[in-house]
Amino acid sequence: MWMRFTLARSISRRWHLKKPRVKVQLTSKIARVPDMEPLMEAVDRISDVVDDQFARRGLEFVRISDGEFELAGKTPRRFKGIDADVFRRNNRVIRAFAKVSGKSLELADGTRP
Repeated sequence: MWMRFTLARSISRRWHLKKPRVKVQLTSKIARVPDMEPLMEAVDRISDVVDDQFARRGLEFVRISDGEFELAGKTPRRFKGIDADVFRRNNRVIRAFAKVSGKSLELADGTRP
């Protein structure tokens, strides 16, 4: 996995990332939908990493403009035009509002102790 982005500006507790790009290379030769349990464990681990990175940098807010996510492998997929606002509250709740190719999403991780 690799990531590339440009930091447009950093205002103490807020960042604005322009044109970030994330690429995940899948090595499996079988194209199948993963089971839900390991997928949810992966999402939990990723949200822990996001929370940790927000805390380490003292961030409360990150804006992403014109992002791209690529899944490379037997069945490649690419999502472009990702715009998102990600917030972290003091109680470790992460909330994100995003538009991916014009479709709105809201994600929240409120499972923190």
